[in-house]
Order: sequence, then C-alpha cells, then structure tokens
Amino acid sequence: MLWSVSNRKGSQMRLRQLDRRVRRLEMAVAGRAVNIPVLILVEPLVPHRELRARERLVVDRFRDTGSVVWGLERITSEPGDDGQSCEPGGCIESILRRFHQICHWRTISGTCRMCQGTAVANGKTGNGVNG
Repeated sequence: MLWSVSNRKGSQMRLRQLDRRVRRLEMAVAGRAVNIPVLILVEPLVPHRELRARERLVVDRFRDTGSVVWGLERITSEPGDDGQSCEPGGCIESILRRFHQICHWRTISGTCRMCQGTAVANGKTGNGVNG
C-alpha cells in the first residue's frame, strides 16, 4: 500500500511538471504568432494580353489595411521589377486613384470601401490637392 501512494505522488508531480512545460511552450509559441494578411487581386484596369518574350506578370500591392492587402496584376519586362508595395495601413495613391474611378461600390452606394480612410476617398492627393 505504501508503494502505490508514493507512486501516485510521483505521477502527480510528473504531470504538474509536464503541465508547466506545456504552458511555457504555449506562451512562447503564442508570442511568435504572426497574422498574415489575405491578398485579394482585383480586376485589371487594362485587359490582359498575351505575354511577349521576357514579359511576366507582377502584383502591385496598392492598398494594405493590415488584414487585407489589395493587389493588381501588371505586365512588366524589367528583370528587377517585383511589383510595388505600400506600407502597412497605407496605399499607393496613383494606383488607388485609377481604380477608384471604376469602383463598383462607389457607383452603387456612393462610398468606396477600398479607399475609405485615404486621401483618395476625399478626392484629394497626399499633398492636399483635389484630385
């Protein structure tokens, strides 16, 4: 009887140690979790054509809301061109402005969700000049 009681205590101690180790591991992994935004490709402003020799498609990431990145495909023949990217929370106004002109939501509701919170939504450029 004495052996089984001490064996049980040893098992409980090992379980507590294992539980502590698992908790530490979970905390370490949770701290490293990274949210990867979803990339949504929008319809091209210019219809695609057949690619010529040395041409390829790149994606210009023109609007980044943190959880969603909006991209637009573009044809390039420049070897170093990997597409443009804006900063998180920002936009590339020149691309967004062109897209804003044909925005489906703008024509239906009068509000463009993609441009919301940018200078383009207000009809202005980054320097305050009306667009």
